[in-house]
Amino acid sequence: VFGVVDLGGGALSTSGDYLRHAEGEGRHRRGMILDPRTGEPPAHEVLSATVLSQDGVVAEALSTAAVVLGPAGIAAVRDRLGGFEAVLVTPGAVLATPGLREAFLARRSDRDE
Repeated sequence: VFGVVDLGGGALSTSGDYLRHAEGEGRHRRGMILDPRTGEPPAHEVLSATVLSQDGVVAEALSTAAVVLGPAGIAAVRDRLGGFEAVLVTPGAVLATPGLREAFLARRSDRDE
């Protein structure tokens, strides 16, 4: 757990390969979410994507899409469709859309105390 989100009456979905993955050749991590364009795991390094929407089915579809599309791709979808907020976790950062930054409370690590 890296944070808490105030749903405010919406629905939340999280997708990622942080729990379900397989180790391939040379200890290469292979996620269980596949890019339908290639049949392979996404080239992006999104470990987790959480989407907040008014509709649970939309949140689920978009959280999986965010893992496949990566930060730039899901930002383009959000610009085009709107109606949702997202938090993406990459190896180097936690990225959040402006609307979710307000609802997201990062959890401090025990090491920070």
